[in-house]
Amino acid sequence: MENDSTLITQTVGAGSLPPATLDRNRAKALEALRVAESRTGVKCHSYRQRLDKPQTDTAAQAATFGSPGGWRSNSSATPAMSTAPALSAQPALSGAHFPVQPKLAHLFPQRCITAGSVISVQHGLYLLFGFLTAASRSGSWVSFVGLPGLGLLAASQAGLSPERVAFIPEVGCDAPVVVAALLDAMCVVVGPQAALSDSDRRRLAARARERGAVLFTTLPWQGAHLSYEVLGRQWGGVDRGAGWFQTVKAQVLRVGRGAAAAPKSFSVELPLAWP
Repeated sequence: MENDSTLITQTVGAGSLPPATLDRNRAKALEALRVAESRTGVKCHSYRQRLDKPQTDTAAQAATFGSPGGWRSNSSATPAMSTAPALSAQPALSGAHFPVQPKLAHLFPQRCITAGSVISVQHGLYLLFGFLTAASRSGSWVSFVGLPGLGLLAASQAGLSPERVAFIPEVGCDAPVVVAALLDAMCVVVGPQAALSDSDRRRLAARARERGAVLFTTLPWQGAHLSYEVLGRQWGGVDRGAGWFQTVKAQVLRVGRGAAAAPKSFSVELPLAWP
């Protein structure tokens, strides 16, 4: 496997932004997390300790998210306020992409993750982690939304950089609002495992496209640019009834749009803990 420096030199677009831009995006991501915290009732997160400026009343910043379309929170605790300032958006990245681990690159038509796309990965969390490892290690922020079963340890063991991973376990009825806010500031957003209307899906897809972010989902998503479904798996690593699972061999079906319109099957073997 290539080392981190090689991955960084191969990255273009959002993955190769200069440090000053990454710092600005980090600040935007933290702001998005504060808004999500206010809306979902979470009282404390470790990222609060890393903020450089005093805490503000984020409930007053909960705004109607406009372009494209608009959402309002359904939460009675923090009603949306149309006069509040919206989060500043990162510019759209035309033609940008995020890197993929070399052993998984052949699963993508362009051997990379195209910015602005929506990607569904069903029944294979280890495959999803594998898709995100290179982007995370090259400096991209990754946020997991509405996936309470995930944790920082699992993401770290899977190869993601823990200092650039954010978790919002529960979002409830505010899922479209929270995801939209994070797409403004994060490079990659995963989730939510929540029911979304067709209009919500269209708005979120358009938001990802405009911001040059990537939206992953673990649920079926009609109109996704790429959809992966793990149809079968075989675990490896246990020797004579003892030890830990170390690898998984998976049969993956890919369908999508454009160059991926024709269904195609792949057989991949993944480590359960990336070096």
